Amino acid sequence: MMQFAQLSAISLLSCWVSGAALSVKTNILETKDEVHLSPPPGMSTANTVTASISDEHSSANTKDALEKCLVNGAWPSLVEANGVRKFDLVISWWTDKPQTQTSNSSFANVSSMSLANAGSKMEMQSEIMYALRSYEKNGFLEYVRDIVILVDAEVIEKFGKPRFFDYTKKNIRVVTDEDMGVDNRGCLDCGRWSKWLFMHKIPGLSEYFVWAPDDVFMQSAFHLHAFFDEAQKKPVMYDFGDWKCGWCDHGLEVGSGHGPVLINKCAMQNVAESYSMRGYQAGKTKGRDAIDALCIYSNEVMHDGWLYKDAAKTSESFFEECHTNAGCIIGDMRRDTLFVNVQGTGVSDEYPSLAAGGWRQELKEIGARNDADRFFSQFSVPSRFER
Repeated sequence: MMQFAQLSAISLLSCWVSGAALSVKTNILETKDEVHLSPPPGMSTANTVTASISDEHSSANTKDALEKCLVNGAWPSLVEANGVRKFDLVISWWTDKPQTQTSNSSFANVSSMSLANAGSKMEMQSEIMYALRSYEKNGFLEYVRDIVILVDAEVIEKFGKPRFFDYTKKNIRVVTDEDMGVDNRGCLDCGRWSKWLFMHKIPGLSEYFVWAPDDVFMQSAFHLHAFFDEAQKKPVMYDFGDWKCGWCDHGLEVGSGHGPVLINKCAMQNVAESYSMRGYQAGKTKGRDAIDALCIYSNEVMHDGWLYKDAAKTSESFFEECHTNAGCIIGDMRRDTLFVNVQGTGVSDEYPSLAAGGWRQELKEIGARNDADRFFSQFSVPSRFER
């Protein structure tokens, strides 16, 4: 499997801010497998210039506030006496072009007959449809109360909601930046980071919720202990690599935007209230610095009793990545992790075509598209939310 560090330089489409990529580092942090509190003094940081979890990160901003999120001194459980406490699944979705019925946006300017004839069967911007199908297939949706699709109002006005779903069903809905009191107008890229900071204001949101990007898929049966260790009565937080999507207050980078994150609404609210004014001016985000709210949140809960799985532990059984433009071949993936992030040229509409690079690059693209077809074909059964 490719190491997270190899992918960091090409993972930036999840973290574009104002049209420019943020700088990233390529060293994997050396940390303990699980961190219950701040690591002891002297923890190795020899392989990174990123600040470790330390007093340099201003966790004092929220530590006292997070205590009121506890129940009898512990984080609320996802398991109750009468069964599992269901949680909402929040999925971010974004597009900058019309939703056509076939996935040809990346190849609109390609004259090559071979690419035209090798067109992917995958519909444009349909990752979210296949993600929910994979969650249905592997039992994840049995634990989910509501699906919330997070989209900028301006995106909906220009390009519409994701077209695959029946929004008359009571358990799926679209929530916009405006619904949360945020104004991303005039800054199409701002929504890629700003809505994280106000997710706790999603109307009717459950006490715990899982945030996920729209290009993460399930490969095996879901088990609740992936997100909550019932034996230790602690939620689990994962690390998806050493990059970030904005300012993180000197915190440990956790690969924000690439994998699913369990979030406690009370904790996120307290984090957001401590940091929101840095990113908002009367609710407007245009011209403001990008804040990586998932990174800040993850660092805060690390300090307050959550089980932390570093990148190496995360990749053992929970998560893997395959970015085709980094050289990953979909057919060679391990397929033994719970979740996988699949994206890149030949898969995602946001990535440019390689055909201009000559026939060798074109062949790589055709191969990636064919591999993507085979990968998504395993999710042929519609989810309960489709039209």
